[in-house]
Amino acid sequence: MSRHGAMESRRKPRNWALGPRRNRNDRRKMPSPRPPKTRLTNWKEVAAFFGKGERTVMRWEAERGLPVHRLPGEARSGIYADVAELEAWLKRGGAAVAEAAEAGASEAGAAEAGPAYIPKLVDEAPPAPAGRAAPTRTRRVAQWAVAPALLALAVFAMSRPPTASPPPPAAHALYLRGLQDWAQRTPASLNAAVDEFSAAIRLDNNYAEAYVGLANCYNLLREFAAMPAAQAYALAKAAAARAIALRPDLAGAHSAYAFALFFGDWNFAEARREFERALRLDPNNAGIHHWYATTLMALNARQSALIELDRAAELAPDSLSIQADRAFCLYFMGRAAEAKSTLTYLAASHPDFYSTHAYLATIALDTGDDAAYVHEILLCARLKQDQAGETLAHDAQAALATGGHAAMLHAILQARLAALASGAGSARDVARVYSMLGDAPHVLAYTALAIDRRDEDAFVLLRDTRISTLLGDAALAPLRARFAL
Repeated sequence: MSRHGAMESRRKPRNWALGPRRNRNDRRKMPSPRPPKTRLTNWKEVAAFFGKGERTVMRWEAERGLPVHRLPGEARSGIYADVAELEAWLKRGGAAVAEAAEAGASEAGAAEAGPAYIPKLVDEAPPAPAGRAAPTRTRRVAQWAVAPALLALAVFAMSRPPTASPPPPAAHALYLRGLQDWAQRTPASLNAAVDEFSAAIRLDNNYAEAYVGLANCYNLLREFAAMPAAQAYALAKAAAARAIALRPDLAGAHSAYAFALFFGDWNFAEARREFERALRLDPNNAGIHHWYATTLMALNARQSALIELDRAAELAPDSLSIQADRAFCLYFMGRAAEAKSTLTYLAASHPDFYSTHAYLATIALDTGDDAAYVHEILLCARLKQDQAGETLAHDAQAALATGGHAAMLHAILQARLAALASGAGSARDVARVYSMLGDAPHVLAYTALAIDRRDEDAFVLLRDTRISTLLGDAALAPLRARFAL
């Protein structure tokens, strides 16, 4: 045996589980093993955690309640996720539900042939004594600019045939940014999302998901940024129609279209059919359950709305919008303490979220807390960047300080009447103030005017408990008959 062979035979066998052999002459300190990460700080890391693409996890966050958080002041990429929360979401079956729903939605025929999800209206609980006062919406001072490409959406709906090819990477990146901005629900973020979805469409005008994103933006802009409702719903319908033409199996397209049909056209029967189709295509989509619930609330079908909101909350437990709407539904079902507790907590933890303050304003006015009411409507106006609304809030506050509750209501009434006379206001808002003053003749006159003018949400007046009590069902019956209400 050679010397080299003898030396080899005397070496101890190497246990490779211990890692690579160190050179005895190497005195450098070996690096300590890194502890596992407990927090992921960008979408790329979240996607890697699940072994999915960034687009998929962003969709899960928007539609399936994936627990991803945003850093204060960061509208787009400033996100983080705790690994423990992601693992808990996995244990609840979040990823399995999302993947099953997405796989099912990609096969339209199978979805249509499967068991239909048909929401049933259940027996309603007795209405709560207070009627809903909708958040103030006034005309935005700045002009709303609409890109020329968006004005041709209706033409696009009949243009190029659908394609199954993926969008260009640049369009996809714009779409993802649009989803992030849309989720913020602020005037600036929603307008940014419109720009991003529109840019994605310019790169690929067959990008169905981008049209859905655009429709969802317009459906929210009239609430969160005071965009004129007629303009918002018309653009939402056109964008959703284009998405449906491209992808008839895209559940979100039918949901966006249904929302605009309901609140924009007052076509309640067709809107319900569209929501039911959307839920057949994707029964585990939190956003569809949520938006369907808002239409049920508008028709005073509160128990049915709560069923849909509970399902939405189960699918997306971290959604602020779902939590706020569910609390507001509970308020009108007589569970005022529970509702106010939830809304107060949300307002403290997320002070820039508009809906919470709008709902707290309604509750404060109904319960006689005038100081809280003017405080909340002032916050609402500032969040919407609504200068006219801010002026109204200051006038109401001054009147309250000098003349009490009645003076505050009269100050609000004068502002509402002036806005209506200038063409910027709503007869619906005037009717509501008169109902709080107990002026039945004016309530009836302005309710009829609001219906004739098709003011936004004016049909809700016909289900308002305060107005029904003041006027009686017989006085409202002719107006209700026009809408099968």
